[in-house]
Amino acid sequence: MQQKNYTYSIKPITLAIIVWEVIFWAVFFSLFFYMTEQVEAFRIENREYLPLFLLIPLLIVGFILTLLWKNRAIKRLSDNKLSLFLIHPISTLKAFIKFFLFRNAIAFLLIGLLNP
Repeated sequence: MQQKNYTYSIKPITLAIIVWEVIFWAVFFSLFFYMTEQVEAFRIENREYLPLFLLIPLLIVGFILTLLWKNRAIKRLSDNKLSLFLIHPISTLKAFIKFFLFRNAIAFLLIGLLNP
């Protein structure tokens, strides 16, 4: 019988986020340097938006802190037997996918603001 989880698993989410960030930034910088060296007409028009990319690490830290806060609140407000009746099982994968889509939307919005 599969045991239902009533708290978020922080380690797998953090590992998945770190792996995705490494992949995303490796692809981003490799494409950026390829385009600047190979394509003469490539340029970034709005360089003043480059510091906004620092929002992405803040989003990641905020997301992980929010999950930790939710886990502490669940543990503080109910015991295991009571949580079976009060709380629906929590899907760590769904939480990661929601954050993944939100984070990518912000990243691509920022890339669009750069107007490459």
